[in-house]
Amino acid sequence: MSEVSGTVPADPGSNENPAPSYRVMQAVVIGLGIAMVVMFGLVVSKLFTGMQGHGTSVAAPEKPNVFTLAPGARIVSTETQGDRLILHVRNPSGDEIDIIDTETAKLVGQVKTAPPPK
Repeated sequence: MSEVSGTVPADPGSNENPAPSYRVMQAVVIGLGIAMVVMFGLVVSKLFTGMQGHGTSVAAPEKPNVFTLAPGARIVSTETQGDRLILHVRNPSGDEIDIIDTETAKLVGQVKTAPPPK
């Protein structure tokens, strides 16, 4: 086998005219590197701002909800089901069932009966 004189083997480390796929990979690696640096900076800034405001803010105490019964009304029974409190209330104008969400302390439903016959 004979060598062709005057030819020089291509240097694989040469950057003179890289192949298109090599350029694409180089751009992807550079882009991902920049994205990683930006994300790391965001994480560090979030940690820094979170630690700064930790001891300075005092949350105002939450005002409890107040439920007032009508004059002459009384609670006959209570029951809980899941996150609901069910109150059976009897008053002069008739009975009612109040359903209260225990997590938000808000009235979510109410069933009223007709007043008793006289």
